[in-house]
This record gives sequence, structure tokens and C-alpha cells, in this order.
Amino acid sequence: MKTASWQQLRNISVMFCPECGNRCPDGAKFCAMCGTKLPIVETPAPSAAPEPQKVESRPQGAEAKPTTPPKPSTTPSPNSWRPPMSGSEREKELKVDGAILTNSEALARKLGCRREDVKRLVEAYAIAALARGIKYVVLDAAEYYMLNPQSSGERVSLTPSHTWVDHTMLLADYYRYGRLRKDECSCYLFIIGGEDIIPMPVVRHYMATTPNFHDKDIDTDIPYAYMLGEKTYPLLESGKLFSYEQYFHVGRLPFATDATIEDFAGYLRRASAAAGGIAVDSYYGQTNFPWGDESLVVCRPLRDAQIPTSSSEFESAYYEGEGERYYVAKKGLVYSLPVNVSNLEQFFDPNASFYYFNLHGSNSPTYSGYIADHVGNAILPQHIATTTTPNIFVTEACYGGRFQRYAKRESMLLSAMSSQTLLFLGSSRIAFCNNRYSIDNSDRLANVFIVEMLSGVSAGEALYNARKSFFEYDNGRLYDQQLVSIVEFNLFGDPSLCMQRTTDKGLESKPCQPLSKCGVNRVVENKCLYTNDDKEAAPTSILGLVRREVDQNLMRIRQTIDSELYDRLGVEHRSLKNIFESRFADGRSFYTFNYADERAGFERSYSALTTPEGEVITVISTK
Repeated sequence: MKTASWQQLRNISVMFCPECGNRCPDGAKFCAMCGTKLPIVETPAPSAAPEPQKVESRPQGAEAKPTTPPKPSTTPSPNSWRPPMSGSEREKELKVDGAILTNSEALARKLGCRREDVKRLVEAYAIAALARGIKYVVLDAAEYYMLNPQSSGERVSLTPSHTWVDHTMLLADYYRYGRLRKDECSCYLFIIGGEDIIPMPVVRHYMATTPNFHDKDIDTDIPYAYMLGEKTYPLLESGKLFSYEQYFHVGRLPFATDATIEDFAGYLRRASAAAGGIAVDSYYGQTNFPWGDESLVVCRPLRDAQIPTSSSEFESAYYEGEGERYYVAKKGLVYSLPVNVSNLEQFFDPNASFYYFNLHGSNSPTYSGYIADHVGNAILPQHIATTTTPNIFVTEACYGGRFQRYAKRESMLLSAMSSQTLLFLGSSRIAFCNNRYSIDNSDRLANVFIVEMLSGVSAGEALYNARKSFFEYDNGRLYDQQLVSIVEFNLFGDPSLCMQRTTDKGLESKPCQPLSKCGVNRVVENKCLYTNDDKEAAPTSILGLVRREVDQNLMRIRQTIDSELYDRLGVEHRSLKNIFESRFADGRSFYTFNYADERAGFERSYSALTTPEGEVITVISTK
């Protein structure tokens, strides 16, 4: 087999317009979005010998294409493998397409096994997925044979050092030329391996220029859903990406630094056994005390579905300290302060099939678990390692989904996926919640995800719908924390898995419309009005007099905000760091009062958003 150069592959991938990234239908000569003339690709009839492919232009020095395809290898290529079919009736049952993307060579090296063992496990899992109507095709980045007629049979071999953009070239080739049903607009993409096997995109953080905010980038698998290559970066930063159609529901299976082939095989066995859906017959939820009210709203769908929880038996128990009474549990949720690692074994349910955690998280190597106010660790990876039942795991903690270069006991995600968890939703960066206001940010994402999972849709579609919910109010206006919440939460595990249904209806793939129908109206201007170093301006001019009036208005608003934060959340007045005036693209403006609180042993930030008249819109805090 001849190996194609990457420059050749980039030139012949015409699934999208090379100028604007718009998806173009087969046979189109011009892009409907920007008018760019497209390369001509003629697919030969299946029964006829393929004709030489005419290309309008070829890069200087590019190798000429053969007039006849190379002879097939005696060993089937990974992406040419197809699950066996048993007639037309069986094909009708396969309603959903999907792709498994991995690198068998890199994964075998990481797990300390033979490459053949990895390939055999992946292909066996793809066959098992047929039982739930998923036709998975295996795309092995270590050995992929192009399907595009212009390069049919050319071998591509990638390593983890190649970019995620390079890996999407394989997806584009499969999506256009490898699917059996061209009318399917939405597929599942199951990435097997962490960033050291299949690269994970890293994009610029929406709050990278915010003073005193530490995160500057975000690890996210969202770019794999769109396949727009390097154009993803500016589109994602502006928010315009969400006006494009999504092609894949994406989930990833990462591995710890001390993972073995048994960890891999164990996950695939559990997922294969969930052909009828993941049975959720009990749940365990644990929340930080100040976020208890919001957590009760997030988990209300579980209560409404009458899913039992062992926490109910502790609702009359309480602890007393410093003149306060702290109840252990309320409406099915366990509360931390009173519950932490010193007594968790009395309350933690290792037999639950759904876990929800609304606690603090950290990217510090010294904090491997989730944290409660003032008392430190509330739960550790070793507790999750004791679970006994295949389960779904949702966490709102900062860095709750961290996994890069960690061992099992150093990451809640890796410990969970190595034990019994099949689906995990968590954040790669600092997460945000809204204190005692309408739930938003991580609370909204978790709540809608739970609602959608209970409705019977797949995990990938549930996350898609949860993200979509952000765009369905306020005329597309999204402040930075909302955009961060959409991008930083990733799904881990097979995205086609779902909860157990009460009916026999199987999964149905539906076209993924753009997340935003009217476009994203994001903040386009931030002007700092005050920092904690500012001094009162002397009214020595007309400009000074005008500023003094503005200052007085801000001070009146600040008094309202200070009272709000202190009375409700105990945030000290003196912790105000700065005040910004922000403006959306449509001209509407608002003020942001930023506070920093270090009483809990690590910094927590609060942002109070108000109208220019001083009405409090919401109060956002970091997890």
C-alpha cells in the first residue's frame, strides 16, 4: 500500500468548503455559503472499474494519482471492517451510525499489551453494539486506508503527536465515503484513549483576559463534533461555531497512567452488557452546604421519577458546631460540611447506579477528590473505587473531569471509569454556579442532562440538548461564564449509551440542528471602571464631574451588592476586586462586580451582574 502525505489528504478532503468550512452536498460546484468554487469529485459506479479522477488543481510537487486503485491487502484494513449483516431486515434495525476512533498501536503501548489484543477488543465491542442498533465502524488512526475515490486505498498512519485536526481528516473521509446510509445526519463518535492516544483539542478560554482569573484555555472535545479543522478556533471564540450543524455526539474513554488491559476490557464488558440501557434504580447525591438549594433543583427529576436513595434514612440526623445545626441529608441529598472523609463511610452508597456531586474541585495534585467548605476533602477516588453497580456519574466540581497524566487514585474520573462508571459528565476547568437565583451554568447543564437521560435519549444527545438549552432564551445573549460552561464540560464513556427504557423502542438518530438558531450574541466589550487600587477622582473638570456622578451610581449599586453577598453568602465587603461595564453585540450593557473570597482555604470568586440601573441579574460563583 502507498502511504498518502498529509498535504495530499488535506487537499482532497472536500467534505467542507475549503474557504469557510460550510458542509457542501455531493455534486455541488460552488459553496452555498461563500460562493467558493469546489474541487470536482466523481464517485465511480460500484460495478464499473474506477476511472481516473479529475482534479481541477494539484499542489506543485504533489504526486500524481494512480489510474487504477491499488490491490487490496490480504489483511482487511481496520476501517474496511463491517459488522456482519443477516439480510435486509437486520439492516433496517440498524438505525444509527457511529465511529470508534482510537490508535491501536499507542493504546497497546500504554496498556502494556499486544496491538492485536486491542484491535480484537474494539472489534468485539463494535459487534456487541449491534444488539442495541448501533453500527459502529472502527477507525484506527495507526492504520487507516482512505475511502475517498481520489486516494482510495492509500494508507494513513498517525501517532498521538499529530494534531486533533489531522485526526478529523479520517472522520471526514469516513463520514462522506464510509457510511452505508447517506441520509443519516447525526452519528456517534466514541474516542477510545486519553489525550496521549487521540489528541484532545485545547481552545482559548473565554475569560482568559479577566483579571485574577487563572484559567487561560479549555480542554474540550467539542471540535470533533464539527470537523471544521483549524477554522474551529476563531468560530468557537466568537460563538459562531454554534450556528453550524453538529455531526457527531462525542464521548471519550480515557485511561490512567497505571491502567491495564483489564481496565479496558472491563469497561467494554460492562458497556456491552447494557444493551437494554443502564438500569438506574437508586442514586446517591452529595452537595456543598451553600449550594444545597440549587442542588435540590438539579436533582428534582430523580425525585420526580421516584428513584430511591439510601440518603433518605439520614434526614433526621444532624451535627452541631459553633452554634449551628447542620443536617446530614435533605430530600435525598447528603450535605457537606457534616459529611466528609472522616465519616463518609456511614453515608456513602457504593451500590447506587447514579451519582451526583456538587462540591468543590481543584487542579492541585494534593487534592485528588472533591472538597467541602472549611473541612477539606468530602470524598476521594478510593470511595468511588468501591462501587459495585454499573452507573452514571455527574459532577459540577471545578476540574471534576480532570484525567491527563493521573493515576486512578489521583482522579475521580479515572477511578470511576476503572471501576463501575459507564458515563461521566465533568468539567476540565473552573466551573460556575448561580447562587440562589434561577439555575444556570453548571447547574443548568447537569439538570437538563439528567432530564434528557431520564427521557430515554442517549448520553451524547442528552449533552447536546443540555448545551442547546443555553441558546433558547434571552435572544441568544450569553455572558462568558455561560459559554465556558457549554465548552468545558465533556462526556466520558460511550455516547450512544442510555438509561434503561420502559418501552422496547430503540435509539433513533435525529439530525443535529445548530445549537443556536439566531446566532450567539456574546459580550464584545469589557471596560474596567474600578479596581481595588482606585482612588476617588477629584472633580477638577467637567469630565471629572461626569465621572463623579458615575462613581456615585456605582457606589449605590455596590451597597446593594455588598448587602446581597454578605447576607446570603457571607462574602466580606472588602473583597471587591474590580467593576466592569460589559456590552453585548446588540448594545445592551450590564455591570459586573467581581469579588474574591479566600476563607475556605482556597480562592473562590463571585461575580454579581446588574443592570445599569442597579437591578441584580444574577450572582455567579466558582466551584
